[in-house]
Amino acid sequence: MMYGSYLPILIFAVIGLAFTGLFWIISKLVRPKNPTPLKYLTYECGEKPEGPTRILGFEYYLFAILFVVFDVVSIFLYLWALIFIDLPSLILFQMYLFVLMLCVVVYYSLRVEGMVWS
Repeated sequence: MMYGSYLPILIFAVIGLAFTGLFWIISKLVRPKNPTPLKYLTYECGEKPEGPTRILGFEYYLFAILFVVFDVVSIFLYLWALIFIDLPSLILFQMYLFVLMLCVVVYYSLRVEGMVWS
C-alpha cells in the first residue's frame, strides 16, 4: 500500500506540533514570574473565597462529556448522510440501529440529568 498520499497530512501535523511547542517555549521564557499567595487562591469575581471552594459539580462534567459524544456522533451521521444512496442494505440496517441506540441514550441521559439537576 502506498502511503505517499498521507505525506501532506504528516507534514501539516509536524508543522502544527512544532509551532505549538515553539510558542509554548516562548511563552514560558517571556512571561513575568512573580508568584504571590493571592494568585494561588480560587478566583471568585475578585472576592476572597469564604469556606470550602467547589470548582464544578460532577453533573456539569457529565453534561460536557455527553455534549462532546453527541457532537462527534453528529459528524459521523453527516458523513453517513453524504453517501447514503450508495450503501448496501446491511450497512443501512446497522446505521439505523446506531441511530436508534443514540435516541435511547439521549432519552436516558435526559431522564438521568433531569433527576440529577432537580
